[in-house]
Amino acid sequence: MAGAPDRFRLMIARQLRSAIRLHNLTEQEAATELGVSRVMLSRYLNRRATPGADVLWAACRKWKISFNFSGYIFSESAFRPAEAERPPSEAVQLALFEDPQVLPSGNVLVKIGTNRSEAPELTVEIRFAS
Repeated sequence: MAGAPDRFRLMIARQLRSAIRLHNLTEQEAATELGVSRVMLSRYLNRRATPGADVLWAACRKWKISFNFSGYIFSESAFRPAEAERPPSEAVQLALFEDPQVLPSGNVLVKIGTNRSEAPELTVEIRFAS
């Protein structure tokens, strides 16, 4: 019986092959669109390697496909753009002695303020799921 990694690679290989065929692409063209070498794409298609999130995101984005594994569906919206593709954030200067200062940033919330003894206090809240 195949384990989860083998089943995952099989599902990915099937989805990629189907998308490549649907878009009438050669393996070289598909590899270029995914940002990998033809050899690496061949390894994915033959279940010898598992693509990273960046490759799966590129496939979802460019070919409008999704991956369904064990009831979990991964589509374009499941992936966040790579750091280089995110718009640059503006630097924020906080006034350290005005209470409280809040700096929201996606799934991270940073609060800077003072506690009862007037010492600076830093609170970081990380949201792992919404």
